[in-house]
Amino acid sequence: MEANEMALLDQARAAWDAEQWDVAAARYEELLALCPDEPESGEWWFDAALAFKFQRNWAKAFELGREAAARSEPGKGDPAFWNLAIAATIQGDWTVARQAWTDYGITLPAGDGEIEGDFGTACVRLVGPRPEVVWVRRICPTRARVLSIPFTDRRFGEIVVHDGAPNGERVVDGQRYPVFDELLLWKPSDKATFQVSVSCGKAADLEALSDVAEAAGLAVESMSSMVLHRRSESEGRVEMVPDAASAGDHGLLLAAPDAPAAQGVLDRWAADGAGRTWRDLREKLGSLDPGDLPGAESASDDGPGHAHGHGHQGVEPHPEWPFEGGTFPSNLGVVAHRTLLTGAEPPSRVTHDHDGWWQALDAVSPIEPEYAAVACMMCLIELHPELAALADLPPGWVAEREKPGAPWTRSEFEQEEEDA
Repeated sequence: MEANEMALLDQARAAWDAEQWDVAAARYEELLALCPDEPESGEWWFDAALAFKFQRNWAKAFELGREAAARSEPGKGDPAFWNLAIAATIQGDWTVARQAWTDYGITLPAGDGEIEGDFGTACVRLVGPRPEVVWVRRICPTRARVLSIPFTDRRFGEIVVHDGAPNGERVVDGQRYPVFDELLLWKPSDKATFQVSVSCGKAADLEALSDVAEAAGLAVESMSSMVLHRRSESEGRVEMVPDAASAGDHGLLLAAPDAPAAQGVLDRWAADGAGRTWRDLREKLGSLDPGDLPGAESASDDGPGHAHGHGHQGVEPHPEWPFEGGTFPSNLGVVAHRTLLTGAEPPSRVTHDHDGWWQALDAVSPIEPEYAAVACMMCLIELHPELAALADLPPGWVAEREKPGAPWTRSEFEQEEEDA
């Protein structure tokens, strides 16, 4: 290589190591204009295309990806074909996409247009101010239809394009599911998200509602199924333990094209079982913000097919106290140890901070953000009914007990204790 070519290569690699993708792409393009067919040029074409992918410049990723693929051997699982297939899918070039997937070594459904198949269940981390992990059905190696009802302003039924390398894993009943990062929204959904309160006469009623919705091509999701994970945790392996269904009141999300369709699902469900009622159907506007735990992201992670759980329920951090009727409001938020949300430990300490926040802690877990999540108090009371007696705890007070079943001891604490 000439000295100027070596200098361009060094600059490209240095920019790559610094994750300066625009500079790396530019230097690689300059280098490849001078020596497109050197023995190492396949690697340079690949890195250049990948740098444009990282910038979400799909036209250039497609253009340079074709050059990288042309210098790669088919049938060996070369990532040049995978990256080209993603770019071709986004560009809508199904001929190139199909050939690239085939050259990578993937068997596709027969046809010559858009790929529509069953590539299994997985999870996708949706992009946004607060990333959210949702369950999806993959319809091609890089596109997936959202099966969950997102807690943010995203929608059930969206089709998204996701990256090829998993960035996390969810485990449900021993079955492992990869978590992919979303690259872009491929096709919006016409299904709005509604909130509704339902009463179930028996535990099976909630699953029955899910079945009625599924039969109509719609979905329901318990608002208590949101769980907070630190990013480092979410991008690793997370063991999910689906919660048992229960009778009583539940806050739900329901995906439907309009209010009459949502009401139809609820009416059919209510008419088919004693003790089933619903109320307060309304369209959800904006996100159900789970709070501001450092490094946290939301994840509707109960597992495929589960429409119930214990976790966040569209909470309000500090509604006015004392509470109407002397009972906790249905949307009250609480910062709780995760062990309380799973039922693994009983609550031993409850605080009502001066700023209105509630905290529920066990006796063993560290008081650190990674061991806690924002939940709805009413969902927590479903697991720990003894908490209901603390609705009259004033701001700036703490309730503690020595062991489960023991009476709560209440005392006022100083602001310094709260801040500690």
